[in-house]
Amino acid sequence: MASSCYFRKKMELAAQACDILGDLRIWPEGFCNISAPDVITMASTDSVGHEAAEQFGKGADGRMGWTAIVLAGRRPGVDPLAAHFGVEAKALIPIAGEAMVSRVLHSLCDVPEMSRIVVLTQDSEELSAAPELEWTRTQDRIHFMRSGKTISGSVLEFLRQDRNTQPVFLTTADNVLLTPEIARYFCDAAQAAQLSIGLVSRQQLERDFGESQRTWWHFRDGDFSGANLFALRVDNADEVTEALQFWEKIEQDRKKVWKIAARFGPLLMLRVVLRRLSLARAVQEAGRRLHVDAQAVELPFGRAAIDVDKLSDHVMAEKILQS
Repeated sequence: MASSCYFRKKMELAAQACDILGDLRIWPEGFCNISAPDVITMASTDSVGHEAAEQFGKGADGRMGWTAIVLAGRRPGVDPLAAHFGVEAKALIPIAGEAMVSRVLHSLCDVPEMSRIVVLTQDSEELSAAPELEWTRTQDRIHFMRSGKTISGSVLEFLRQDRNTQPVFLTTADNVLLTPEIARYFCDAAQAAQLSIGLVSRQQLERDFGESQRTWWHFRDGDFSGANLFALRVDNADEVTEALQFWEKIEQDRKKVWKIAARFGPLLMLRVVLRRLSLARAVQEAGRRLHVDAQAVELPFGRAAIDVDKLSDHVMAEKILQS
């Protein structure tokens, strides 16, 4: 009974946390709105099912392992960036000589703590069979699974079938500037809370690469942009059903920052608008209202704020990769 309750809370926390990322546009647009049945099909039940879960307890270096989830879903209809490069899936867009998702997977494979790497996508069989990802077929840690309609639904269903106790690291297939150093830094910092969100300050990004068009959140201590990094730890998890229901309600407002802030109440909204709150305090306050121990992890890597959503992003990221 205790084990069942633990996993139920873990699944609820994962769903709530992922909806936070999508609704606040910390994930790139399109990853939250993917059209497929809200069911995940295991690519290999033997390798990722209940009986095999114990083998993933530790990373390659013997430390506590993480399950990394790479979101590689695509928008309904034609993705303009994928069409520009003549590929079906955005995840397969070439950049600096390698498909975007392949580059992310290579980086995660170089992190010993990542004992398992799961790629969630609507077309799991097609993506795993792509020539650009042939190298992954010899990697026991990498698994491809079919995603559902939403980030939260996909991760929730994954955890229902998985029942693993590892902390979860989430990122996206277009996070092409992710490095093993960034991933390890974030995971180390994520030990301190149930829910951690990676962000980069405008000051850090401009110091490293000059001005860049990003979506900025404004706080007392500066402007910050999401880094497509999220961590979920479920030790001593609190009840989060209320938080999950709350975030489901604001799905319609995910592109309207002020409306999202308003749903936390007029006082918190006013403090955010007037920049009375620091980044850390704002995330803590939001988490407290949702009964979740949440923290912001400020990353000292400007490149962590750069993903590939449009052609100008691709040009910038490729230039960085080739430098």
